[in-house]
Amino acid sequence: MGFGVYSQHRATDERRTDTDLAAVLTAADQLQQSDPSLAAQLNLVAWRMRPGDPAVRSRLLASETTPLVTVTPAGQYAITELAAQTGSHTLASLAANGDLRLWDTSDQKHPHPLPTQLTDIGNVVLSPASAIMATSSAKLTTRDGQRQVNEQHTITLWDTSTPATPRQLAAWPFDMEQANLAFAPDGRTLAAQTLTELRLWDVSNPAAPILRATKPLRDGLSDTDDGVDALRFSPDGRLLTGIIDNSSARTSALQLWDVTNLSDPVLLDPALTTAADGSLRSGLGAMTFRPDSKLLAVGITPATTTGQATVQLWDIADPAHPHLTSSRGIDHSSLTALDFSPDGHLLASAGGTSIIAWNVIDPATPTRMIDNLAAGPGTCHDTVRDDFPCYPSPNAVSFTTDGRGLFAGVATGDIQSWSLPTASTPTVLDSSFAPAFSSDATRMLTKTDESHTATLWDIRNPQAPKELGRYTADPRFIWERFSANGNELAERDPTLGILRIADLSDPAHVTWPVDWRVPDFPAIRTWNFSPDFHLLATTDQELKTRLWDLTDPAHPKAAGADFDVANGSTVIFGTDDKTLIKTETTGGSAHHEDVTTLWSLADLTHPKQIAELQRQPSPGFTTLTFSPDLRTMVVADYKGVQRWDIGTPTHPRKVGATITTATGHDLDGFSSDYRTLITDGFDGTFRISKVTDPADTTPVATLTESGQAVGRSTLSPDNRHLSAVAADTGTLFLWDLDEQHAVDRICATTGGVWTENLWRQHLPQLPYQPPCH
Repeated sequence: MGFGVYSQHRATDERRTDTDLAAVLTAADQLQQSDPSLAAQLNLVAWRMRPGDPAVRSRLLASETTPLVTVTPAGQYAITELAAQTGSHTLASLAANGDLRLWDTSDQKHPHPLPTQLTDIGNVVLSPASAIMATSSAKLTTRDGQRQVNEQHTITLWDTSTPATPRQLAAWPFDMEQANLAFAPDGRTLAAQTLTELRLWDVSNPAAPILRATKPLRDGLSDTDDGVDALRFSPDGRLLTGIIDNSSARTSALQLWDVTNLSDPVLLDPALTTAADGSLRSGLGAMTFRPDSKLLAVGITPATTTGQATVQLWDIADPAHPHLTSSRGIDHSSLTALDFSPDGHLLASAGGTSIIAWNVIDPATPTRMIDNLAAGPGTCHDTVRDDFPCYPSPNAVSFTTDGRGLFAGVATGDIQSWSLPTASTPTVLDSSFAPAFSSDATRMLTKTDESHTATLWDIRNPQAPKELGRYTADPRFIWERFSANGNELAERDPTLGILRIADLSDPAHVTWPVDWRVPDFPAIRTWNFSPDFHLLATTDQELKTRLWDLTDPAHPKAAGADFDVANGSTVIFGTDDKTLIKTETTGGSAHHEDVTTLWSLADLTHPKQIAELQRQPSPGFTTLTFSPDLRTMVVADYKGVQRWDIGTPTHPRKVGATITTATGHDLDGFSSDYRTLITDGFDGTFRISKVTDPADTTPVATLTESGQAVGRSTLSPDNRHLSAVAADTGTLFLWDLDEQHAVDRICATTGGVWTENLWRQHLPQLPYQPPCH
């Protein structure tokens, strides 16, 4: 009786746990688009409830391709500008009411506010070469609690070597309402653009600035509204750009100045002009240079709230003749800020209620790689209204120094610290081939389909793959083998019968020291390499198969006598150079059968059939893969994936249930310890299964990137990472299969999100237990 009562209680507890888990996962799914950080925390709650659940683990691994955000309050008023200081951890934020605050960003996910706060500031820039900050006064100042016109216009230089207590170095009066400022890359020149003119100062001695040049603006007035990126130097210091508006023509333009001679800047023609098509405030709203100074990104705000914002990329390699490279529309009513990542591969655009990260490796075809970086609704405050509900629209954006994160200043007066997806890296578009790993898992190769661009990656830090270089691959050649150190690549040309070895030690100057043509090639129909690349099997038109010894790739030689195969056969090597797998289709046209046999190569002169592994009706599409110890065979066709135990080759037997899906599966292979099986569903999913139990296949996780054309995946030789490429967005995915690393990222970024009130709102059925505490 006691045992029966215990069993009933246990069953009731399990049902309650199942119900609670389902509720948590449902809540996470509902928040995935609107609040991905809270959704990640809910998935973490589910993981604490049931760590081994495949659905929960799938969600944790999927978080690696999801941006996460930490929100830090900066004040009541909207943040309109952010300025980062190169080579330091100092960030400046400027609010709509003129309050300026400095931040310590040593912890990029949690910026720390410094005590000193300046007021009545209109514009701020930080020197990229030294601990100097420049500010200009705001149009309005606060006196006795009232906003009034500021009658004292100054530009001030500050020493920020001790960011907590900036020290004033110099200040001088200015005869205009407000000035937009910009430092030259060397920090020795400060530019100021007013309503009517451009001025340059020599600030190499910041305590005694010297006016170097004054130039009138042409065809309009400067845009000196708060929060507009209206003045910038190119990173090489040769150009200066300024936004001007022409109210009569209702156009906005970027004026380009040649500042190679700082004493006599030259205005270049023509300016980059865009029709405002509306009021004065429409038109250009932001601009930024790519780090190599050859590309300029421009943001265009529509004239009406129902219009579409636009991002334009301009080629300015020849500044005297800029030309439009591409233009992309965004369903936003505004575009307020732009910033390039340090490597120039990503462009962040802020507008509307969210941020978009664009893959701009090919400026002619920018693609939206990371979409909808947006947090949930909050509270805004301005000079007209006190607190009112609003969305945290981004007004300013700045990449972190490592390019893996973003700071955003938003309308709620907060700073958002975005952790960009750790498993997503921009690469060349149309990279549809499965990535290839070096056997030590430190390097990886990807290749495009149409442009045939091969990219070599350093993946010693898998969360931040580093591009080592690119080269144009010969489209005739198929990759076969990547060397252990990632410096050599074996390729074959199936059309001309050429085998060659590429030297990748210098990706910018690839050479091919080994180049060998298979004898009598026109008669060769198929060829295949052993996994260790020591043997090559070729089959000719007379259905004779020959083995070649490739121990010395520069001097291959025949290894043993030829042997016959049936018409329509395919011959592949097993998991070593000791076995061959032969598959042939037999029977009449109405009754095809696929017959797979195992052959021993113990004696290369007389290959010997060991066993028939399978015989089944031909489905028209079958792929095979084998575990490294050759004791397990996996067959995939349109019906699904089936495992076979071939430990005793003469008596193969099915093991476990068939993995089925409506759209079928392809095989991406086994892990090197043959305990993990990766299958690639035609529906765009990757399924990871454990096969440690010979009689069963246990689902571990399912990965999918909805809406993206993701190609075949590759498991790294150390079994720790799964890689694939989305050809349409140019996204290189490198998933870390250790979910603990995903947990660590979620906690490091969003660990402080839970309050008891928020917990009760989303998880009233569970006791308050934040998963990161």
